[in-house]
Amino acid sequence: MQATPSAQPAPAPAASAPQTTAPQSPVLPGGPYTAREMYEAASTQRRLIRDQLANAEGEREEVARQLRQPGVEGVDKEGLEQHLRALDIRVLDLRQQLADAQLRESQAAAVPGSTTPSPEESSADRFEVVMTVGVLLTLAMGFPLVIAYARRLWKKAAVTVSMTPELDRRLDSIDRAIETTALEVERIGEGQRFVTQLLANRAMQDAAQALPPSADSRPTT
Repeated sequence: MQATPSAQPAPAPAASAPQTTAPQSPVLPGGPYTAREMYEAASTQRRLIRDQLANAEGEREEVARQLRQPGVEGVDKEGLEQHLRALDIRVLDLRQQLADAQLRESQAAAVPGSTTPSPEESSADRFEVVMTVGVLLTLAMGFPLVIAYARRLWKKAAVTVSMTPELDRRLDSIDRAIETTALEVERIGEGQRFVTQLLANRAMQDAAQALPPSADSRPTT
């Protein structure tokens, strides 16, 4: 009898490599949104909830301060206590919302490309850098020019005119001429006043002689 060959066992199927799926962003109305937009939305929501929590805690502190006043009694005290209990519930709710928002923000930040700035933001950042560098270069180049111009003005203001001997002699001669002219003008003025007074006296004498003799001075017959 011939031995029948034994059937070869079929090769086991190769184990397929585990497939990993990238986390999908939640679909929101008006989407789909990019990872960057989802991250910005989560960050904005977290900031808003944080501001609301800070306002609620500040309001609670104010109500608690009013409740500690010694003159608060009766209906006012009861109303403040109810308000304080409502604020406590509000603060606890906002704290839970803030924790959830922080979790969503961290999940959105884990998506590749979520923290990469957009082309518009990159261009705006580059523009700010260029403007800043341009202003700094302008100041660095213009400051020495301003200093040099200011020093030039200071030197020009500090320059004094040097007096030469020839200029001194001319100034002395001008002073003497002015003094002589002033004396001559004063003498001429005195002569004119004297002549005017003489003419006035002579005119008065001539007028007195020209008058007819009065009746008292006529000889009596």
